[in-house]
Amino acid sequence: MLQVGTALMIANKINKECNNRYNYVFNRTHLNCSIARLDNEIGFSSIRGGSLVGEHTVLFLGENETIELTHTANSRNIYIEGALAAAKFIITKKNGMYSMDNLV
Repeated sequence: MLQVGTALMIANKINKECNNRYNYVFNRTHLNCSIARLDNEIGFSSIRGGSLVGEHTVLFLGENETIELTHTANSRNIYIEGALAAAKFIITKKNGMYSMDNLV
């Protein structure tokens, strides 16, 4: 399982709950746009620009409905708060490998 960044962390959690049955697809530009995504795919798309600090949206797309979960960071302060929380957490720990799962 890939372990980099928020989008992958979210996808890894979803995939784990679904018995790791999904494959990650990061680029479909080489495909004909009319080809539907396979049922076993989790697709990724990135948009960066302007004053958008951080936004992650998970879409569950059905034939006749969509469920959408979105987290939006309105300020970079949230990242500072996270870094401080991680520092406070790690300062008392023994040497070892830790992840955000340990912190959260």
